[in-house]
Amino acid sequence: MVRNEPLPADVPTSTLRFYLDDQAEPFADFDAVCTAIWLPGHTVRLVGMHGDVSRRLLIDLLRYMHGQGVERIHARRAGKHSLPLGRLLPNGDTELLVADLVKRFL
Repeated sequence: MVRNEPLPADVPTSTLRFYLDDQAEPFADFDAVCTAIWLPGHTVRLVGMHGDVSRRLLIDLLRYMHGQGVERIHARRAGKHSLPLGRLLPNGDTELLVADLVKRFL
């Protein structure tokens, strides 16, 4: 089965690949992957997360997002998966406040 989740044409998207190996080649086997939807208001929504995201990779993601000027990360995880240290929004997404996490972990 193929399931298409169309995104608005005017909303920038990108694929984020996570590597535990800091020297990994651009298309080496990744440890995790997701799609980033870059929304207005310094917000990024992460969808299609797949793989093993360790604490270290979450900190790498936090460092990257902070460097990009992102203030909020929104994500919806399937089943029992979750993003730690976030707050649940009414729409079912989890929101992470980047500045709060930077103070705590970086």
